[in-house]
Amino acid sequence: MIGFRDLMELRIVKAFRNHDVPLQVIRAAIEGAKAMFGIEYPFTAHRFLTDGKSIFSEALQEHGDAEITDLAKRQLVFEHVFRPALYAGIEFAGDGQATRWFPVQRSKAIVLDPQIAFGKPVLTDYGVRTEIVAEGFKAEKNKKTVASLFDIPVAAVESALRYERMAA
Repeated sequence: MIGFRDLMELRIVKAFRNHDVPLQVIRAAIEGAKAMFGIEYPFTAHRFLTDGKSIFSEALQEHGDAEITDLAKRQLVFEHVFRPALYAGIEFAGDGQATRWFPVQRSKAIVLDPQIAFGKPVLTDYGVRTEIVAEGFKAEKNKKTVASLFDIPVAAVESALRYERMAA
């Protein structure tokens, strides 16, 4: 099973890969950040938002090709990968580690929190897993019935269904 911090790291690795950053550069950035921060999951740390650009730049200089290591491009990649999309919706603890993620832009209806349902997506205000709501709707074919079964509003059922469609 993939844990919460693994999921957070994978999101960032995927974003790097979507911008054609070589895996060896990503690995070097992870190792550099681990050494600098002294933590196992450096991409999940709030500090990576500020110190990550220099770590990423060093990794690119060591392992990247000439096109990617161009100063303007590497800054552009970092800015586009990390700001604002990847860290939007993530809450950080006092130690700077990611603790919760609200995956739907501009909405806190759905949350992934390792302290709730083992980090599976739940309706924030109700603690009901979105997957279970979607399964209920698949069986019942009626939003009002599902809302009644879980003692949640129809709007929460709709949020869960939207999230499950998006995540599929």
